[in-house]
Amino acid sequence: MAVGALGNAIYAVGGLDDTVCYKTVERYDIESDSWTEVSNMNVERGGVAVATYGGYLYAVGGNNGTSSLDSCERYDPLLNKWTRIASMKNRRAGAGIAVVDSFLYVIGGFDDDSPLSSCERYDFTTNTWVFLPELSCARGGVGVAAMGGRIFAVGGHDGKNYLNTVEAFDPLTSSWYPVSSISQCRAGAGITWSGRTIDEIRCIIPREKKKERTSLPNAAIFSTMNTSSSGLFAATNPGSSR
Repeated sequence: MAVGALGNAIYAVGGLDDTVCYKTVERYDIESDSWTEVSNMNVERGGVAVATYGGYLYAVGGNNGTSSLDSCERYDPLLNKWTRIASMKNRRAGAGIAVVDSFLYVIGGFDDDSPLSSCERYDFTTNTWVFLPELSCARGGVGVAAMGGRIFAVGGHDGKNYLNTVEAFDPLTSSWYPVSSISQCRAGAGITWSGRTIDEIRCIIPREKKKERTSLPNAAIFSTMNTSSSGLFAATNPGSSR
């Protein structure tokens, strides 16, 4: 399942229960402290990535229980309707997602059981996808956040090992560069931007099966810590980072 904040509501999108993937969506109203169902997506999406932009909720990729998906769709809360948009160039589930300026970035993930190093960018205006430079290594279940106009890819799984390495993408130079590593190897981490730093990472540490909360090392955020941006988190995105 992925979540996204849109207006005064939080949306819980897709997900899975054991082997069953869902296309159902629920909305939480903060004022009434209540959940209601909204329109279903067009297809089941476990491991979906979710972002918000321009008053819409975007559901990207995922897995339908049989295979990873390249399809994407957009939810209009005023019409309570999902509409298909252009498909990605690569099937992927468990990808990271972020919005910077007027573009949506999808990072890594899995194509079925194969972790991906490929990345794509969606143009909201033209409804088109393009490939971007690849990550330094494959990162399935990568945690992603945007800060200061840059995109940070944290950890993940490369097909053999869980990772503690971190790299950042600069859209101005269209290039990835390494930043300081996190202390524990991890995949499936949730990341948020708290206003000055990429602050909290919560996940299950492989094998130890314990939860951990930490902060991205200062070396990773020093050059951008004084920027003013809106928060982004892995698999969700309340807005643009610029």
